[in-house]
Amino acid sequence: MSITAEHPAAPAQQTTAQGSAARNMEVMQEVYAAFTRGDVETAAGYWRDDCTHFYPGHSPLAGAHRGIESALGFAGRMFEITEGQIEMTILDLGASEAAAYARVHTAYRKGDLHLEMMFVNISTIVDGQIQDFWTLPEDQYAVDEFWHAALAAEAA
Repeated sequence: MSITAEHPAAPAQQTTAQGSAARNMEVMQEVYAAFTRGDVETAAGYWRDDCTHFYPGHSPLAGAHRGIESALGFAGRMFEITEGQIEMTILDLGASEAAAYARVHTAYRKGDLHLEMMFVNISTIVDGQIQDFWTLPEDQYAVDEFWHAALAAEAA
C-alpha cells in the first residue's frame, strides 16, 4: 500500500492561488449583482464566448446552452417569461483557483405562478471568465412544473 501526501505550495504559489480564488469570488459577485438587476449584457461580459450554461430538467428552457449567444438567449428568455420577476439572494459564495459556487435563494414569478427555492450554481472560471456554469435546483420537478405553467400562461 502506498500513501502519497500533497505538500503545501510554496508561499508564492499560495499567494497566487489565493489571488485567483479572490478574483474568482469577485467575478461571481459582479455577475450576480448585474444579473439580479436584470443587466444580462453586463453579466455576459464575465462569460467566455465559448461558455456553456447547463440548466437541467425537462422544460423547454432545459439544456446545455453552448456559446455566449445561447447563454444570453436563455437568460433573456427567463426574464421575458417572468416579465423580469426574478429575485435572487446570495446566501453563500465560495471560490477556488478554478471554480466558484453560490448557494442562492431564488424566486420566479409569472402572474399568479410563484416558485421559490434554493439553487446551487457551480462555475468553472478560466482567466477571470466563466467557462461552464451548472444550475442545480433544490426540487427539479417543481422547476419544470413552473416553467411549463409559465409558458402555458404566456401562450394564453
